[in-house]
Amino acid sequence: MIICSCNVLSDHDVRRVMTAAASQPHTASDLYGCLGCSAQCGRCARTIKRIMDEALSASSCCCRKTSLPPAPMIRAGDLCTGSSSWSASRHGGNRSARKPGSTGPNWGSPSG
Repeated sequence: MIICSCNVLSDHDVRRVMTAAASQPHTASDLYGCLGCSAQCGRCARTIKRIMDEALSASSCCCRKTSLPPAPMIRAGDLCTGSSSWSASRHGGNRSARKPGSTGPNWGSPSG
């Protein structure tokens, strides 16, 4: 369906840009740039924005469309340091990060 009569753009043109662009356009103006044209009267802007929003929401749900397994859970200390034992040795040796009398895992210990 033609959604922009000034530039003769169809909804398929908009969807094609949203799926093929290396970095997806975020505004109608960006999308026009990808298509090599510019907005004229502006009556199509709402429709283009709606199609862009639909395409962005569909692309953000990519995990449901692939057969990839879920990402493994990691501890927060492992994000920056690579391992909790490295962090413990760099920040106080064998000192415990747990308060005396607390229960639960000891994330700050060198044993992990």
